[in-house]
Amino acid sequence: MASNRTVAGFLVCAVLGSGATGALAQPFGFIVNAGDPTSDGTHDNLWRVNLASGSADRIGPLNLTAPGSNVIQSDVEGLALETSTFLYGVNDASKSLVTISTSQGTATTLDRPIDNLRLGTGGELDPGLAFDCQGRLLMVSPTRRSLYRLDKLSGQATVIGAEGRLGVRIADIAVRGDEAFGIGIAGDEGLYRIDTANGTSTLVGRFSSDIVLANAGMDFDTAGNLWAVGHIVDGQGQPQPSRILRIDRATGAATPGPTTRTGVKGLAITPTRCDVSGTPPPAPPVGVPVTSWPGLLLLALVLLGAGLRRRPA
Repeated sequence: MASNRTVAGFLVCAVLGSGATGALAQPFGFIVNAGDPTSDGTHDNLWRVNLASGSADRIGPLNLTAPGSNVIQSDVEGLALETSTFLYGVNDASKSLVTISTSQGTATTLDRPIDNLRLGTGGELDPGLAFDCQGRLLMVSPTRRSLYRLDKLSGQATVIGAEGRLGVRIADIAVRGDEAFGIGIAGDEGLYRIDTANGTSTLVGRFSSDIVLANAGMDFDTAGNLWAVGHIVDGQGQPQPSRILRIDRATGAATPGPTTRTGVKGLAITPTRCDVSGTPPPAPPVGVPVTSWPGLLLLALVLLGAGLRRRPA
């Protein structure tokens, strides 16, 4: 009897420990609420968002200022992690590549304060960023319908293929293994496969008509799930709470999730995973759901019952 109780105790501890692990394993990502119209100091901040619930913890303000003044001037979009703590973004207000502290939120402009991309200061880029498995920093611009490679030290952009070759408005890019995907916006809503050698795109699948995006950020999590945060505006062009999306990279179907901070235009979850086959993660086998705490509890009760039935008289 004592041995059965011991086994049961170990099983319950395993269940509770697995439940705690599951809670900690929720997917998190970095976002910046660049398009948030509030003026209370919480806009243009770096946040850590729980993609399962939409709740976000504030890390800190970017504190980017206009050159030669103390006036805050930032519109940071297109986030990408090179390592777990080295975060890049593009300040569309100054057309410059920046690095962002993942612990404080402070951003630093590289090389020169204005147009370190060397693409000119006119018009919006609405950029998206990602690293590929060759260590290259890639940038897309939906307004230019183009793919670029950026110098990580100077920010200088070099077009891949030719200007406009993407053919559609790709707001962000996500890479896993040898595959690269883009998210379309502003009439081109959908998932696209990106040829990073030639700068072209191929449609995987369009989103449903109720998903209308003014901008978006997209990234993979460590398990290979594809997530996006969509920048939503109303009929008058006013920013609304951003919508979290889960995207099927095989079909392009997008499943809407919870909302999060207003004005989000970029998402970075994890550094690019290159040690993968490129195929979507397999579906879990049918049976006792031992990866969830209810399933483990059920398994523990079954094993305990079996042990009690085998107890000698």
